[in-house]
Amino acid sequence: MPETIFQKQFLKNLVDKLPIGIFLLDDHGNCSFANKLWCELTGFDVEETIGLRWLQLIHQNKRVDFEKKFLGSLPMRKEIEYEVQIVTPDGIVKWINLKASPILVSEEVSAVFLVVANDVTARKGSESNLLESKERYENIIKRASDMIYEISTAGKFTFVNPVVEKILHFSKKEILGKSFFEIVHPSHLELVSDFYRQQIEKQILQTYFEFPVLTKNGEKVWIGQNVTLTVKNGAVLEIQGF
Repeated sequence: MPETIFQKQFLKNLVDKLPIGIFLLDDHGNCSFANKLWCELTGFDVEETIGLRWLQLIHQNKRVDFEKKFLGSLPMRKEIEYEVQIVTPDGIVKWINLKASPILVSEEVSAVFLVVANDVTARKGSESNLLESKERYENIIKRASDMIYEISTAGKFTFVNPVVEKILHFSKKEILGKSFFEIVHPSHLELVSDFYRQQIEKQILQTYFEFPVLTKNGEKVWIGQNVTLTVKNGAVLEIQGF
């Protein structure tokens, strides 16, 4: 077997064993080479993949916008990265991270693009679930009948729910960044300060304490608060009240 043929076969076998999808594109977005994993990701065999206009794999809802963006970036001959949804012939939707790098083949031949592809469907699914959980959590907080807030370790409000605004008569804009101790009634300021200082120093994860606060209009209101600490690696990261 001639050396060049052997080298080509060796490189093809090597690329086929890589745990990432790899394919080559010409300036028109047509596939001129694809390794085994890219074919498995797309659901096409090698013969079907070669010459395939790979952009037709993009999810129909995003195809037109992505095609303009992708083809428009090719003449710049710069490395580009995208995360896109593709649809296999079986109708399976997958999220793929793509990194395309220009390769100069020769002085006579224009640059082609080497594209590295990773299946990130599982990560995208986790992100989607996390976002949905966050949205549900935020909706619960907004609809809660109790005061719920978060303060930094410096004692400043970083989050308040609508009930805090309603009871204290401060707008969200007015109270965020304000010190928690500014709303504590002066008659109990020292007591409350000492109570929560000890909770933080001793890293007591949850406490309950009743004390009076001052509303924006100077009214004295008694509240009962559960306060929890978020602790990581021995350090208090956040304080939540509800």
